[in-house]
Amino acid sequence: MTAQRWLTVLGAALLWLSMASASASASASAEQPTATAATASATTGSVADPATGHRPPAATAPSGSAAAPGAVSPHADPSGCTTSVAWVVQGNNYFYGKGSVQCTTGRYKAKLVCRNNQTGTAYALYGTEVVNAPATASATCNTGNTAETVQAVADPVGTGLTGCVTWAEWVTQGTDHFYGRGSVQCDSGQYHVKIVCRNNQTGTAYVISGTEVVSAPATTSAVCNTGNTAETVQAALSPATGTSGCVTWTDWVTEGSSHFYGKGSAQCDSGQYQVKIVCRDQQSGTAYLTYGATVGAPNTSIATCRTGNTAETVQAAPYPASGPASGCVTWTDWVTEGSSHFYGKGSAQCDSGQYRVQATCYNNQTGQTYILYGPTVGAPSVSTVTCYTGNTAQSLVAQPQ
Repeated sequence: MTAQRWLTVLGAALLWLSMASASASASASAEQPTATAATASATTGSVADPATGHRPPAATAPSGSAAAPGAVSPHADPSGCTTSVAWVVQGNNYFYGKGSVQCTTGRYKAKLVCRNNQTGTAYALYGTEVVNAPATASATCNTGNTAETVQAVADPVGTGLTGCVTWAEWVTQGTDHFYGRGSVQCDSGQYHVKIVCRNNQTGTAYVISGTEVVSAPATTSAVCNTGNTAETVQAALSPATGTSGCVTWTDWVTEGSSHFYGKGSAQCDSGQYQVKIVCRDQQSGTAYLTYGATVGAPNTSIATCRTGNTAETVQAAPYPASGPASGCVTWTDWVTEGSSHFYGKGSAQCDSGQYRVQATCYNNQTGQTYILYGPTVGAPSVSTVTCYTGNTAQSLVAQPQ
């Protein structure tokens, strides 16, 4: 009987231990989803419902809000941007220029070119507020200075040569030393400044390349000869690759009392190229193309129009031309045939590939516009299209085919 009683007690003990172990296991299993939910909550920023284990969507900043400090996002150039400038007056002695930009996509801040109206000097200025589209980013100039231009700066900035702004100044030193100065500032890349200077006495132009190469966001400048003005200013990638760093300009040349004509010039920092100009006959109103000699950088390629004709557009055409449609130029004509037949005409010509001209024509009576296409041609032929009688050719595009 004693042995039987001990066996009964031992069996009960074993049964009690088995039930306790199962209870502990069930308790641990019940706690595991809560731990998992807590981990997910730390990752997504949402809190799990303790009753159901479900989590609401993580909170996100609205698309138009300012970017969170320290947030990292891939580079994307802002697009669909509109800009505005304002003159702000606060009180009797606090006034300044303000520039604003608003885009439809991207993340960005504002950059201004400000002008000191007393000294005539200009400078680039970044706003500190970074926003996501479609919010508005703004920046303000120093007290008393005006905002000349505004643009959006991608955040983070891109690679290569991006976001360049330029400006020209007229510098006066003393009573007899005055000259034009051109400056450039970019958001990324290495660059130097190039300016087309104009001799106001002779009317001729020439190129000055700055010798200082800087890295963004530094500003670099170059000056023209005494008495000459800075006509155009641009940033040139350093070191130059391909056919790059090109500047173009026109001159009106007078030789004697009866020989005068337009001249077009092009100069680049690298590559081979030739100048290509659209000349306009002022008597007939018609336009035509003229090419200059092929040269290697940094030489200048020059072409001249016929006597009495002006150089209307100028470009540097890489040589040899390549690609589906490269080195394209377009121009419009107003054609008069007799006393009652007159119309606009659009033309396009490229140095390579196949293409056709697309013209947006304007009906001067109804105010409506329509699009017409010229025939597809191969380089260097000219594709031409004419608008209906009495209508003008407005914007033109050379379409690769």
